[in-house]
Amino acid sequence: MENRLIKEFNEFNLQRMGQDNTPMAVHVDNPQLSTDAFDKHVDNIRSSNVRLNGILNVLSNSGGVFNFRKDKMEDGLDITNLKILRMYPNNDINLDVYISFIISNIEYYGVIKNFMDETPQVHSEAFRDPKVFASKEWIIKVKGLLIKTIRQWLNVEPGKYQALKSVQCTTEDTGELVEIKMNTKFDVLMNYDYSKIVVDINSINCILTGMNFFYFNYWFKKIE
Repeated sequence: MENRLIKEFNEFNLQRMGQDNTPMAVHVDNPQLSTDAFDKHVDNIRSSNVRLNGILNVLSNSGGVFNFRKDKMEDGLDITNLKILRMYPNNDINLDVYISFIISNIEYYGVIKNFMDETPQVHSEAFRDPKVFASKEWIIKVKGLLIKTIRQWLNVEPGKYQALKSVQCTTEDTGELVEIKMNTKFDVLMNYDYSKIVVDINSINCILTGMNFFYFNYWFKKIE
């Protein structure tokens, strides 16, 4: 009778992933061999996208952007599956936010230029696509919806968080550099005007600004 026993001392051992009769490998040469592995960064991006689209859904159905629900129904167009693809500083104080979203099952790309200005500019191929029969009023409202959604997403709530990577911040009193090491747990105290976040690290108040502020939802995870 043929022995069909699966021997673990084969491909996993060659890739130094460890096996039953040896200690666990310290380093994995090819982590892609792992099937459906949990990745804390990927999971945090997924959670951030869920929160982003939750905000989009609430705002798109509120009177804050669309005065009446029929404004959208007349055009037959809804924005769904909004994603932030990249955020790049275009100078010392401003930011360009690259996004994608879906209208009528078609994915479109866009950019919000000078996001920190009072009047940021939204550009997208969707607003020039002849297949999208959108009125000028609808386009203006959607641009406002996209800006408002991302601003609310950046508004980090107070609570306890954990660092997914090491990030530097400055102390509130002296401006001294402090490193928030990976896996460090800390408290978010305040979020000021979409520009800085005050955190408590070992009873020291520190400030996150610039890209550390903008990428907060990617680099830190809220602890429930």
